[in-house]
Amino acid sequence: SQGQFFDEHMGSWSTHVDDWTSQDEIPALVIRYEDLIDEPKQHFARIIEFCELVFSEQKLEAAIAASSFDRLKSHELQDGFREKPPKAATFFRQGKVGGWESELTASQIAQIKADHGTVMARLGYL
Repeated sequence: SQGQFFDEHMGSWSTHVDDWTSQDEIPALVIRYEDLIDEPKQHFARIIEFCELVFSEQKLEAAIAASSFDRLKSHELQDGFREKPPKAATFFRQGKVGGWESELTASQIAQIKADHGTVMARLGYL
């Protein structure tokens, strides 16, 4: 049988971030990709503690290794990744922090900052 589809409003990145960080019904923890790259052990530990899980140092280090960009990209190349957009060559592209600033045009960067600068500044991106 055919699945039932519903219209879903997809807001902007800023709206999405604001909605999650301003609500208090569902506990939320904000961790930026940059945080995980710069200090993976510290921020993975924050995630585990936030989820109220018990973990050993060995399991923490195994989780960090299992979720490294290179490991994820390798798994995608071998097994695919269902969240990859249909027109994209891969979901896991380069994994570089700040890559958007070197890959987008000045006009695109200006538009992103104009549209999302307030939230970007609040999260430490500007």
